[in-house]
Amino acid sequence: MRIQTILNLVATSGACALLAGCLDPQRPMSPDYAMAVRSNIAASTADPEARYQREIEPASDGDRINAANERYEKGQVIVPQIERTGTK
Repeated sequence: MRIQTILNLVATSGACALLAGCLDPQRPMSPDYAMAVRSNIAASTADPEARYQREIEPASDGDRINAANERYEKGQVIVPQIERTGTK
């Protein structure tokens, strides 16, 4: 009978210790905690299999890609020009 009482006391103490962690789990966290995860879940829920309208991938020119790689390796990269949308 004494062993049963000790086991009950240990089990009750363990249950109280486990439940103490459930008092207020959101309190120390900021209100925007895990917003990225929530927004990703919302985005995938709206359309989980989103596809682009275009089914065919755009073609690429192998010679042009090889020339760009050679310029990169030689340190002669062509710097893109700045595109402007205004008149200034």
